Amino acid sequence: MAPKEIGSCTGYLELMPHKTITLLDLIRILCSSNNSLANQEFIDVSESHHLQGLEIRWIIFLSLFAQKILLYLKKPMVWTRDVIEMWLNLLSSNGEYQKQLSTQAIMFKDTTSSPNLIVVAFRGTEPFDADQWRTDVDFSWYDIEGVGKIHSGFLKALGLHKKTGWPKDIIDDGSGQEYAYYTLKEKLKKELKKDKDVKFIVTGHSLGAALAILFVAGLVLHEEEELLESLDWVYTYGQPRVGNEQFGDWMGEKMRIHDVKYLRYVYCNDLVPRVPYDDQTNSLYKHFGPCLWVNSFYKGKVVWEEPDKNYFSLLWAIPKILNAVWELIRSFIIPYIYGPDYKESWFMKLVRVFGLLIPGLSAHCPQDYDNATRLGSFPPEILIQQVLNGSVVKPDKSSAKFVSVLGCIDTRVQLDKSIKTTDNRYCATLSIMASKLAYKYQAFAQAVITDRPLEDGSFGVVQLLECKKIIRSSKLVLPSLSVRS
Repeated sequence: MAPKEIGSCTGYLELMPHKTITLLDLIRILCSSNNSLANQEFIDVSESHHLQGLEIRWIIFLSLFAQKILLYLKKPMVWTRDVIEMWLNLLSSNGEYQKQLSTQAIMFKDTTSSPNLIVVAFRGTEPFDADQWRTDVDFSWYDIEGVGKIHSGFLKALGLHKKTGWPKDIIDDGSGQEYAYYTLKEKLKKELKKDKDVKFIVTGHSLGAALAILFVAGLVLHEEEELLESLDWVYTYGQPRVGNEQFGDWMGEKMRIHDVKYLRYVYCNDLVPRVPYDDQTNSLYKHFGPCLWVNSFYKGKVVWEEPDKNYFSLLWAIPKILNAVWELIRSFIIPYIYGPDYKESWFMKLVRVFGLLIPGLSAHCPQDYDNATRLGSFPPEILIQQVLNGSVVKPDKSSAKFVSVLGCIDTRVQLDKSIKTTDNRYCATLSIMASKLAYKYQAFAQAVITDRPLEDGSFGVVQLLECKKIIRSSKLVLPSLSVRS
C-alpha cells in the first residue's frame, strides 16, 4: 500500500444542520445504534465507531440543536445588523456589506523596525453572523494523518477538503480561485525574498484566532522551514478550541523545535475559548500551550486551562452573573480609574447589559482583550521584551468610513503612548490592534495603516500588504480569496 500524502484525511465527522432535522431525529441521536445514526443524512462520518458513547451523542445533540437555532435566527440577525449599521452610518443603503460566509485577513509591514516586522491578522466572528457562530459551536472534525483531529469548519476556511486533504501546494482545479492559506503563504514568501531578515507575527480574535493558529499548523505540516524561521510570535485572543489532545501535543512539539512562541489570551468568563466541548476522555477538543488568563480586574496569571473550561458548570453560574454585574458597573467608572482612553461607548455598555443574561458573551468583545494587553500584568519570563518601532493613527472622524458593529464597540486603533517600543507588552498591544483592524473594511484599514511622520521629522512606512475577503462556498470546496473593492 502506498504511503499517505502529507495532510491527507484518515477520518472525519461532519454535522450538516442545514439538512431536514426533526425533534424526533434529535432524540434518536441519544438512543439509536451507531450504524443507524451514521446513515442519517445530517451526519457524515467515515466510521460508525466515531459515534460510540453517550457523551459523544450528547455533544452531537447539543451542537446540532444550537446550529439549528442559529439557522432559524440567521435572517433576523442579519436584519438586526443591517438596521444597527445603517443607523450608525446614517445611510439608507450601503454596498460594503460582506457576502455570505465571508471572513477577512489583513497584512501590514512596519519598515521602521529592525528587523522589519509583518503582522498577519485574521478577522474574527461578526456579532450578527449566524453562520460564523455556527462554526464556533460545530463539533465536526477531520483527522489528519500523523497530526490529529482538527475542527473542520476552521480548516475549510484555510483550504482543506476531506477528500483531497491539505496539500502543500494548491491543486489547480481550473477555477482560477485563490485560497486563504496559499495566498497568504505566497505573499509572505515574496516579502521574505525582498528581505531575508524580516520577521512576522500571526494573530486574530475569536474565529480569527482559530484561523491564526491553524495557519501556523499548515506551515508546520508542510515543513515551510524558511517561513517558520521568520515566524516570531503567535498571539490569539478569545480563541476557541481547534483540535484534540494529539493535535495539541504535535503542535507543541513542532513549535518548540522551530522556536515559535505562542500566547493564548483568555479574558475572564469569555464563552468562546470554552467551546467546542472538552471531554474527560481526551478524545475531543483540547487547548494547548500556556493560557494568559485575565480576570475582570485585569490581573493576569499563566495557567494551562482557563477556569470553568466548558462554561456550563452550575457551580460557576452565580459567580459569572455577579461578575457580569461588576463589568457593567466598571464600564461607567473605568475612565476615571485609567483615563479617558478607556471610556466605553454606549454600544459597549448595551452589550454589557446583554451580558447579564448570557454571562461571558460581552466578555468576548475585543474591548476587554485590548485592556488586558494594556493593563494586564504577567510574569516577565512569559512576556519577554520585543522591539518594534512605529505607531498607527486614527482616521479623520469626518471622513465617510464605514463603521462596523464591532468598530462601534471599541473605536481605539491607536497604540497606548505610555507603552514604549521596548515594553514587553508592545507586541501584544500591537497584535490586538491588528486583530481589531481585521474586523474593518479595507478603506478603514488603509486609512489607519498609512505612511506617517515620526516625531523626529523623518518618515516611517507602515505598508498595508493585504486586506482580503475570503468567500466560502456552501459546498465542501476550498474557499476563494478576493480583494474587497
